[in-house]
Amino acid sequence: MTAADWMDIGMAGTMLVWATWQDVRSYTIPLVAIVYGVLAGLITAWTFHGGYGLLEAGIGGLLGGGLGWVLVRVVKLGEGDAGLFLALGVIFGPVIVLSVFIASNVLILLRFLVPVLRKKKIRIAVAPYILAATAIVECLHWI
Repeated sequence: MTAADWMDIGMAGTMLVWATWQDVRSYTIPLVAIVYGVLAGLITAWTFHGGYGLLEAGIGGLLGGGLGWVLVRVVKLGEGDAGLFLALGVIFGPVIVLSVFIASNVLILLRFLVPVLRKKKIRIAVAPYILAATAIVECLHWI
């Protein structure tokens, strides 16, 4: 692992732990956490990888933000959760954010399958599942 990889993991971890704490407490994710993730990801991409890093961060951000936007419109996911996918896309790039997106949705589906089938309206904090999915994907990425 390179210094850039450690920086990415540290930035994403900080952002996700903060967002998870706020989401569990109040079902909201602070915009400052998302802005922190995006700016930190762009700075790291430029510092360690130059123009190519910014291109990958931009593509990852568009993919993560687009996937999050679809969930906001279709599943009524919170906009802060969509912002987390945007920030993760900027930090890690398109491949990792797509993997995290799939893994977090699988975790959420496994946890809430029965209430959804019973058509119960429930309010959930999604950030903990995004945090868990990011940890799983990053661990599998470096094996």
